[in-house]
Parts: sequence; C-alpha cells; structure tokens
Amino acid sequence: MMPMTLHSMGSVGRHALLPCLMLMSAWPAHAGEVWVDTHTQGVSLLQQATRQALPLSAVQPLDAGQQLHITVALQWRQPDRLQTFLREVKRRDSAVFRRYLSPAEFKSRYAPTDAQVDAVVAYLRQHGFDGIEVSPNNLLISARGHGANVETAFHTRMLQLDRDGRRAYANETPAQVPAALGGIVGSVLGLQELPSAPGPKQVPVLKRAATPAPLRPEGPYHPEDLPPIYHVGDTPTAQATTVGIVTGGDPTQIVRDLNSYTTGAGLPAVSTRAVSVPDKGGPGYPTQYAPPDQVQLFTIETDVTAQVIASVSGGVKQMVIYAAGAGDSVAEATVVATYNQAVVEDAAKVIATVFHQDELRAYQSGAQAADDAIFQQAVAQGQTFVVPAGDNGVYEREYGVYWTVPSVSYSVAEPATSPYVVAVGGTQLFNSGGTTWSAEKVWNNYAYEVVRSNTLRATGGGESLFEPAPPWQVATLGAQTAHRQVPDIAFLAGGQYPIADTVGSGGILPIFMGLDFLWEGNATSSAIFAAVWARIESAHQNSLGLPTQEMYENFASTMPGSPLHDIAGGYNGLTRNANYGGIGYHCDFGWDHCSGWGSLDIARFNAYVTKYWNANPGYYVNTDAHPVTTSGCYCTSDSINIHNRSANAAVLPVAVNAHVSYPKRGDLRITLVMSDGTKKVLKQPDPNDTAADIDATWPVDIPVHAVDGSWRLVVDNVTHNGSAGTLVSWGMKF
Repeated sequence: MMPMTLHSMGSVGRHALLPCLMLMSAWPAHAGEVWVDTHTQGVSLLQQATRQALPLSAVQPLDAGQQLHITVALQWRQPDRLQTFLREVKRRDSAVFRRYLSPAEFKSRYAPTDAQVDAVVAYLRQHGFDGIEVSPNNLLISARGHGANVETAFHTRMLQLDRDGRRAYANETPAQVPAALGGIVGSVLGLQELPSAPGPKQVPVLKRAATPAPLRPEGPYHPEDLPPIYHVGDTPTAQATTVGIVTGGDPTQIVRDLNSYTTGAGLPAVSTRAVSVPDKGGPGYPTQYAPPDQVQLFTIETDVTAQVIASVSGGVKQMVIYAAGAGDSVAEATVVATYNQAVVEDAAKVIATVFHQDELRAYQSGAQAADDAIFQQAVAQGQTFVVPAGDNGVYEREYGVYWTVPSVSYSVAEPATSPYVVAVGGTQLFNSGGTTWSAEKVWNNYAYEVVRSNTLRATGGGESLFEPAPPWQVATLGAQTAHRQVPDIAFLAGGQYPIADTVGSGGILPIFMGLDFLWEGNATSSAIFAAVWARIESAHQNSLGLPTQEMYENFASTMPGSPLHDIAGGYNGLTRNANYGGIGYHCDFGWDHCSGWGSLDIARFNAYVTKYWNANPGYYVNTDAHPVTTSGCYCTSDSINIHNRSANAAVLPVAVNAHVSYPKRGDLRITLVMSDGTKKVLKQPDPNDTAADIDATWPVDIPVHAVDGSWRLVVDNVTHNGSAGTLVSWGMKF
C-alpha cells in the first residue's frame, strides 16, 4: 500500500513565462561539457503550483544549502548477455536451465566493475558529496550533499514549492551526467519530493469475540480459514523455503503480533529474522502522503502479510523481515535499497513487498529503472518477488480519489509493472461450508467506499506506460501487446463493504497488538500467492524461480488438470452513470486486467507444476566452472556421465551448449571429447571475431556405441596471448 502519487499537470499559461525565465537564470553553467540523460526525468513544480491554484511565486530555486541524500543507481554490464541468460535459465532445453547464479557469480558477470564504481565515487567527491556508501553488488551508491552540489554534479535545476509550511522539491530538468559516465549511471534517486493526493485512512481495530462467529459464505476470513478453501490438500508445507517481506519501520511489533497469531491459531511457531536498512535519502513515503501514524500502517499491512504467509504456507523455514528506515518516513531510495538488500543476501527464495506507487512517479524519479535492475538479479538467482497490483483500481495516479477520476487516464502500480516480478490482483472470495471454494469476483467496494470517503478501493490492473511486454506475454496475449500487462494472478483482497463495518463481507482478520482488525487490500492477495509459491518451491527443492513465463505458456493451453479458478465477474473502475463514464477493466474468461489468470487450487497447482514445469529428462549439464588460462594452456571440464541411453538409429542427434566468459572469443577453439575418445571440434578460432564471451549451441550426431560413458569439453586458447577466462557451464541435450 503506501503509494507515492504524482499528479499529471496541464500546460502552464503565458503568465508563467517570466517566472520560468527567472528560475532558469539560476541554473549553473557547464561550458564545454557533453552531458547525457539518466533515467531520472524532470518534473515541473510550476505546473504543480498551477494545478493547486497557488501563486507562481510559491516556486523558488531550492536553497543552495539544503541538505539532500541521493542514491546513484548504476547499470548492469553487458545487458544483452544478461537478458540472454534470463531467457535461457527458464528454457527447458537450455544448458543453464534453472542453473541459477550466486550473488558472487552474478557480480562477476554483470555488475559494474570496481573501476566503474570508483569513477562514480570520485565524481561525487569532486562535486562535494560525502558519506558515500556502495552496495555489495556495486549497483547503488548513496551519498550526502547540498542543493548546489546536486545542480552542479547532475546538470539540473532544483526548485522548491512551499505550501502550508510544507516544502516539496524536484529537479526541473532531467538529471544528467558527463558522457564518460553515461554508460555507467542509470538514475539518481532522492531529487524529488512531491505533493500528493490524500493518503490512506486509518484502519479501525476490532476486538475478537470470545467465541468467533461462524464463517459466512462471503467472509471476512481469518488467515487460517484460507488453506482449506483454496484446497491446500496434500501439498507439502514451505518448511524448506525462506520467505522475505519488504516493509518499512520497526519490525518489533510485527514479530510480536506474528507470535500471538500463530499461538492463538495453533500454527507452528515461525523463526524470524529482522534486517533494518538505514534511511538512504529524503522523504519518499513520508507523512505528507499518509497519516502521522505511518509506522502503524506499515505494521498493520505487514501483520497481514506475515500472518497470511504463516497460515497459507503451513510453516516456512524462516521469515526475514527487511525493514526500510526506522521512523515515520521511508525514502523511495531506501525502499530500493531494501529490495537490493534482499537480493544481495539471497537468503529468501520468495519475497513479498507491501510497497507500491504510481508507475509514472517511479518512472520519473528513476526508481522504476533501479527496481528492474534489482529484480533482474533476483531472477538470475532464482528468487521470486511477489508484489501487489495496487489498491485503487485503474486510478493509481490519483490514489483513487473519486472527484478527480473523470479527468485522468488509467494508471497502474509499480513495481507490479516490472516484467521480473509476479503481480497479484485482488478478489472477493466466497466459500461453501467454510472449507470449500465457491466463487470469486473482482474486489471493488465502490458502492460503499466511494460514497463514504470519495476514494475508490479496488484491485489494480492495466497496462504499463513504459515497460515493454515480455516475450511470454506477447506469445500468449497477442502480437499487439506492446507493454507489460498486469496482473498475473489473483487471490482474496477484500469485499464490497466499508472496512469500518464490523459485519461487512470480505477482507481478512489478522491480529494487531492483540486485537483483530478488518483489512482490505492487495497485501492479502500477494501474501497468499507468496505462501503458495513457497510451498511449491519447497516441493521442488527450491529449484523453480520466477514462474510467470510458465504461467503464460501453460495456463492458456488445454493441458489436463488445470489448477485455475477462472474469474469472470466485476471490474476495477467506477460505476457508469450520468456523471462518471469510466468503468475500468472488465473481468472476463481467460486472462484479464482485473484477475490475471484467476486464482489457484493449491493442490492441483502443485501437481500441475510437477507434471509440466520440470526439466527435460534428456538433458545433461555440468556447471563446475574451470579457468581458461594463459599462454597455450587449455581448460578441460569435469565429465558429464551418460548411462542407458538407447536409440533405434545408428546415430543420435545431440545439441551441445557451452557458456564461456572470455574477452575475445575469436582466440578460442572448443572441442567435444566423446566417451570413446573421439574428438569433435565445435568451434574454430577466428581472428576477426573480437567480441567477448561464448553462449552457443552446436548440433552433433553421436554414434550410438559412443553415447554411454564420460564426456568432456576442451576450451583452448590457441593464440597464446596471455588472456584468461572461464568455462562457466556446458551441457548436452538428446
């Protein structure tokens, strides 16, 4: 929940021209330097003032001495190679299928080099920044400086807007860096603190009755009600899988409430570990976007997440709570750093987050680009981020505020728009007899909530403005699919009654400070899927990784045993009437923008994954890395041992794949040594090929008599030029 919102602005009239020119005059000069844009866009506070009916004089240059905390997010090296690996690691006939990397391996292959990091650090120091810290994966560099340092270092103009004693600030023009750093720096976080629509209302606390009332067909539900309704059946628990939660504030009360819940519900105690990530910058999810009890809201929403995971998972190996910041304000850069901490540690296989914000806001600040980089590393390591699709229907940008809806376009939540996460939408759940799934429809409580608070509370979903559609969505949803579509899956989020109504339907009833409270929102739905996926990972030795590609490849098929509850009722916008024409997206059969593929029967889902998502049995792989050394030495791999392969022909076709990290691949010869000692040259040296690295597949016909036995791969530096590299992995597919 806790969105940050950026209002889209109309054009500024001619009367704004003079103040604009006056403000531009304060922009520092950088004669003779060639500058390139980062992913951090410019934001016009003059337009903000115009929209809020403020005098343009309220916008002034930011005080030169204003202290700012920034985080420079770098870019991965060799992004094309990284994308190739992310595709191959999910392809069943690939040499690297589910051969996920460790953080050290990922860093050595794709992270910015120490020299590149040193160049950025030196640049920051040259421009007056101090307190510089570098993340372990070389992706994030945080620093302290002042407004003048920012303007000079990033070739931008910083402005401030004062309203009612509150100061907002932003870079009027895109943040830039010298061309020499253009291929290294991705975005600069911490330059934008913006006014927003009203934040979330306080959630009422409801006391649990001494004798709980019988579960009604429409809920609300205690977390322990969900496993039988979603049919956990004989699916193994998640006891072999560590689950992470990314949240904000102090996790102490969260752990206390979790222990109270598991004890009261008769569930296994959960081993917990808290990791606090210090604040990395100025406000980003601060009190101006939410009530003063922000930490309490973080706690409530994380209570929902932790308790639902504890129940639906049947128990986890450990729950790691990654807490961003320690006060009532959490900077956007701190949230990014907390995502990164969960990836750098690589302790949690499945990670849920309570954060989301308007995609346009994340795009303009550069957070979207930084998040994507972090989630790419997670996918490469076999981690799965599970994120909410949003709580404000198709109007995430306006935070669901009813009176503004007709004037704005549909918007979606970030990071749900990332192609490297599972985005989860929300439903209203109906049960039969308290133990059996009956039906679901789109979560949308417009009929009550809009009238009461002028706020639309409904599942998010829609189309990204900026993220391209991943290939697996294009292949399933059609060639016209240009951008990432959200959500992927859906589970219980709420009902159609105001959450202040103690007898309302829908929603979840976790414990907060010893009391029940009624909660609605996609923190519940994303927590359910995180728990489900943790179970499935445990059942498959934590080998699966991000499941979205398989979902889209398989759920649209007619394979028997489908685990889906296809949802085809409701929409995630407003009622059509004389005053409001927007109605959001309709939920229909098959995939849709409200429920994705629908919800899951957990037991059938586990059987489905076992039957259709596992590796091709005709594939053999070796991932023991071996050095390709210098001066005529060569690399010989460990063996691949093949037994009991038979064929009806004299030869057996085989695909041999090799992944070699090397600065100039034209220097190398690659030879396959068969089990009978016969050698087959797969790649000859080529002095004209100056590109780096090898990730290639070669077809080979193998005599049947030579199949069974030990096979080796030889990588030879034939130029004796002193270069070195690594045979990372190789494999054979029959």
